[in-house]
Amino acid sequence: MSECRSCGAEVMFVPSAKNHDRKMILNVKPAKGVVLESTAVFGPELNVVHARVMDVYTDHHATCPNAKEWKR
Repeated sequence: MSECRSCGAEVMFVPSAKNHDRKMILNVKPAKGVVLESTAVFGPELNVVHARVMDVYTDHHATCPNAKEWKR
């Protein structure tokens, strides 16, 4: 694990799904979040959406009290 250079919070760096050369900075402790899943079904309901509550990792930029200092 690493530490945020700005606020000292424990963070981790993981490769981005779109660009593996870029890393995302995430809070180490997960939070409860809602994930929506869409399922294609044939019949009267063509698209069914289900909600699932699960642990999610938050982008540290969203919670860091000093995030504005790092904007380009």
